[in-house]
Amino acid sequence: MSFPTEFPLNGIDHFLHQLDPVLFQASGKGNVCSFVVEVEGHLTALALHEYLSPQPTYQWITRLRLRRGRLFKLARWSVDVSANCPSIQEHELSVTGEPPDSLLNPLINPEQESSFRTDVILTASQTTIIVFSWHHALMDAHGAETFIQHLCSPKPTDNSEWVKNIKPRCEHSIKERLKMVRGMKVYLYDACRLPILSLYQPKPAAPTLRHRVLKLNEIETQKVVETARQQGAGFLVSAFYLAATARAVAYIQSQRGPLQGDVLVPVPQDRRKRGAHESLVGNQVTFIFYRIPQAALNSIKECTTELVQQITKLMRSEAPEGYLAMIGLIQRLPSGFYRWLLKSPTRGLMASFFYSDTGDSLSDFKTFYNRQVVNAIHYPPNAYPPGVTFIFTRVQGALQITVSYMEEVLDNEEIEMLVQHLKSDLLS
Repeated sequence: MSFPTEFPLNGIDHFLHQLDPVLFQASGKGNVCSFVVEVEGHLTALALHEYLSPQPTYQWITRLRLRRGRLFKLARWSVDVSANCPSIQEHELSVTGEPPDSLLNPLINPEQESSFRTDVILTASQTTIIVFSWHHALMDAHGAETFIQHLCSPKPTDNSEWVKNIKPRCEHSIKERLKMVRGMKVYLYDACRLPILSLYQPKPAAPTLRHRVLKLNEIETQKVVETARQQGAGFLVSAFYLAATARAVAYIQSQRGPLQGDVLVPVPQDRRKRGAHESLVGNQVTFIFYRIPQAALNSIKECTTELVQQITKLMRSEAPEGYLAMIGLIQRLPSGFYRWLLKSPTRGLMASFFYSDTGDSLSDFKTFYNRQVVNAIHYPPNAYPPGVTFIFTRVQGALQITVSYMEEVLDNEEIEMLVQHLKSDLLS
């Protein structure tokens, strides 16, 4: 099977593409994700480029360019056959620490350049950090993880089957979809009603993006799972993660003054079948919205119970498909009106914070390009407002949390308090 030369953005892709100018206007940052892999030994950019560039999947994905649709027409990905595989830049890091912000959050114009880029950093401790960055409209974290692990496996193959089902569809008639959209509008405006709890503080200057990574060992991670079950999460461990995160954010807000409003969190839900990796390109997710009442923030058990009840109710409803139906129908609207619709339910506040859990997809991620993997970290884009994003990942059996935040939202003392409160609840 050959790779497609042209295909439309699905509804979620379009939503994430339209977020790009919203993020840039507020913070000077685009909607770009980064996945950082650290391996033993030095691996030069030239060696990695010579390994990746001949691979058909890599050639195809780096030649995709976004083509805007005309009025009421869908934007599309199109292969630019004249484009070359992008070069890989090599850098040096003389001290230990995370890669520079310019590499973790590069500006990517998907219309004029590859939406997937790679950078190599040689460290003083004789390891190599490979930074993979991609425009969020291209694919979600699960798709990117799968793609990257495939590229640097011992025997990469032409996995064009991964892209055969690019567009996730709402499997309902137009009449049914319109009914679902009406219900989704009522649900959204109820879930997103003001006031909502938020750490956001508007500043005249462009905000400064920072990251804080909390790493637990395997013993601590197992304790987190046991604690989640004790607190009523059962097998929905992610609900416990979210409860602990909400309480940590609320704790910081309480230090500033009385809590005002409930916690509102939109959470991406992977639509792939359990254990499946396709489709690689295109965001294969929908969004569900949780509203945690202030009263439920009093204890980790109350908060976890509230979220489990909401998850159970939402999964039995049409909410996940309803959001997909709605986002697909408004995809053809003019960009300015579309972005106004996105921000209108919360009058621009968007959410209390953003949250994602990538699951166990990196549990067996131990080798990369025949080298031992030292660590792997997700760095998500961070919308401002709300100015803080959490992503939970399990790497080789150990849990780690990346907190991306703006300095204008959390100062140095507050971010340390937040991380300690979060860790305390997870291990309580």
